Amino acid sequence: MDTSISAFRTKAGESESLALIVDDESTNRLLLRALLRKHHYAVIEAVNGRDAIEMNAKESPDIIFMDIMMPIMDGYTACKAIKRHNGDRFVPVVFLTALNDEDALAKCIESGGDDFLVKPFSNTLLSSKLKVHERNQFLHRELRALYDHLRHDEEIAERVFSNAVLKNNIDSEQVRTFIKPASLFSGDVFLSAYTPSNDLHVLLGDFTGHGLSAAIGALPVSEVFHSMTRKGFSLADILFTINEKLKNLLPTEMFMAAIIVRVDTKNRMVSYYNCGMPPVIFKSLETESAPETVPSTGFPLGIVKGTDFSGLIQHKTFNDDLRIILATDGVSEARNEAGKHFGDEHLMEVINEFAAKDDFIEVMANELNTYCGRSEQDDDISLIQIDCIPTLDVETLHYAKSLDASQQEQLKTTETADGVTFTISLYGDRMRSIDPIPAIIHQIKELSGIHEHLEALFTILTELYVNALDHGVLGLDSSLKDSPDGFYQYYAERESRLNQLDSGYIHISFHIHSNIQPETISIRIEDSGEGFDIANTLEEIHNGEGLCGRGILLVGELCRRVQYHPPGNQVEVEYLLTD
Repeated sequence: MDTSISAFRTKAGESESLALIVDDESTNRLLLRALLRKHHYAVIEAVNGRDAIEMNAKESPDIIFMDIMMPIMDGYTACKAIKRHNGDRFVPVVFLTALNDEDALAKCIESGGDDFLVKPFSNTLLSSKLKVHERNQFLHRELRALYDHLRHDEEIAERVFSNAVLKNNIDSEQVRTFIKPASLFSGDVFLSAYTPSNDLHVLLGDFTGHGLSAAIGALPVSEVFHSMTRKGFSLADILFTINEKLKNLLPTEMFMAAIIVRVDTKNRMVSYYNCGMPPVIFKSLETESAPETVPSTGFPLGIVKGTDFSGLIQHKTFNDDLRIILATDGVSEARNEAGKHFGDEHLMEVINEFAAKDDFIEVMANELNTYCGRSEQDDDISLIQIDCIPTLDVETLHYAKSLDASQQEQLKTTETADGVTFTISLYGDRMRSIDPIPAIIHQIKELSGIHEHLEALFTILTELYVNALDHGVLGLDSSLKDSPDGFYQYYAERESRLNQLDSGYIHISFHIHSNIQPETISIRIEDSGEGFDIANTLEEIHNGEGLCGRGILLVGELCRRVQYHPPGNQVEVEYLLTD
């Protein structure tokens, strides 16, 4: 016959709760046992703290009455061990005491006790305490069930979040990260992608707060960033669209501080914009110079609607290997177990010493983990390292399915006897706000048999259009790039002239000859500029004089024919689809 208390409870039914009395005085146990049975409690007993720990682990009582002073192990020590063992399961521990010493009572609470029962025992007081703790246990079970349900939903949402936001990021040694969320969800958002011309885009954002409510904003940001980057949009266009979307979607108290970076390895140019984040840090990997810090110059995204970012983007040229370090304020605000922040000064000390090391991210991660120890963090921690090496890597390119409505209206497609023609014309200030290349690439993508040529066609179209805009419409001189700071001066002057542009035009014609062999594509671009000395300029380009003309040489390598027509404001190229 099974005489264990577990068997007794099964026979007695689920309605009967189990109480554990821990007291070395048999009289006290006898009296309390009699009172508890009047309230329909089954009772088990222990005479010291050590036996109480074993009994709790074996029988799982619903409530424990614990004496303080006992042989072998006292009530304080036993209570701490029982609370550790029970974990999230709430089992109230009621200390039995004749003491009225405030220090002793405070020690009962510090050791994990939930209540007191004063000797000699009062049935009325015991009845009240049992009802209170039964109600507390019910509420605790309800709360635990709600928490488990919420946790389950968060885990599902986290998997969806990871697939929707993080899965599309690139996997490259060029970009390395250390990300440590303060909770399951991070209010920081890190995004990376390549443009069709193989430039690298990186965005590091920090939403107000952290957790699920902060992470929700990352979904539309990720969608805009990846979609527009794949289509070749500029940083200004991407920032404008993200800003408008966040302003429309988020409540007033929410916004996103962000840094967005474009690395153009071909032209050795970094373009970036910092709106409300800690400084962008640049460190040369080939010199002993101190890191350069560039502070924020703008408001976070989602606050001011209609912001034009085209004149706010900053530029930096690089000839040697360059490392960019981005961080959220969670890095400097990380706390140790004493509550002291890591701090900006400490962060810069580590960066000054280790920023140029190959294992910088690992060093920084170890430094932060060691500093924080077991302390819970108030904010998410994100640290990004971007290595800029002046070489051009080739990546597999993907193109977005959607097309911006304003560009779609500009593009006209017509069927001809030998194929398809796309035409688009841009006039005056429309050239400030519209980049026609993503629209044309989208149209090309819809045609079968041309997908493998998209990268080459994007490069050809981009080079020809930029030349038409920069040198034709804006009248920029490529010789500006010849000085040490030439690229920066060139792009600064370009932005200035583009912001003032209110006249001129660019006509683009793209014709696919699909009914002749070999299949070819003809691209013709005309601008409103004055033109140039075709023969002399092309001779300088082919002789490699200066830094200009590399784009035209690349177009010449990709195309069967490149021809400029007098006075130099019209160019026509032929690209072979078949050998």
